Amino acid sequence: MSDRAILHLARAWCFLRHPAICMRTFNHSGMLPHPARPSTYVDKFLWRKIFDHNPFFATACDKLASKAYALSTCPELRSAKVLWSGRDAREIPSELLAGDVVVKANHGCRWNIMIRNGRADKAKLTRRTSRWMRRRYGRKFGEWGYKGAERKVFVEEMLLEDGQPIRLEYKFHVSNGMTAYVYAARRDEHGNEVSFRS
Repeated sequence: MSDRAILHLARAWCFLRHPAICMRTFNHSGMLPHPARPSTYVDKFLWRKIFDHNPFFATACDKLASKAYALSTCPELRSAKVLWSGRDAREIPSELLAGDVVVKANHGCRWNIMIRNGRADKAKLTRRTSRWMRRRYGRKFGEWGYKGAERKVFVEEMLLEDGQPIRLEYKFHVSNGMTAYVYAARRDEHGNEVSFRS
């Protein structure tokens, strides 16, 4: 059997074994993925979800654990301080919600509530965080690393620049100890992405 035929069979196996994440990847990117022979950014992410189950990804997907790991390897790293963590947002001390903070879910992505100048709708905060705590993030797109993240809500200081939340977010993708790809996104006051570059 030729190499080409083997790769076609491997690709077919990926589609048959993981139809949901392959289809969602296609719907999201508009490209038919080839995780058996990854060449594009999309293919490589899908390959990682299917084949690369490095246990360190569980730490990387856990916001609190990844922060602790980063600070243990680089203590001089500047990082937003965690002011509180727990399982029930109703237990957040009121004084922490009186200023500029961000309430986040430890075990998910884009589960954030920005509180400016103490303007917190506590009923809405409780509803949203309770919903986060009931959900297991990552299942929809095959992001298995989130499965091991401890379900927690936490309050983090808001990073400000000239009195305004920092809107530029950077993501560094590292391969074999080297930065291979840098992603920068500018977000609006609600945390929604409005532009990006890479």
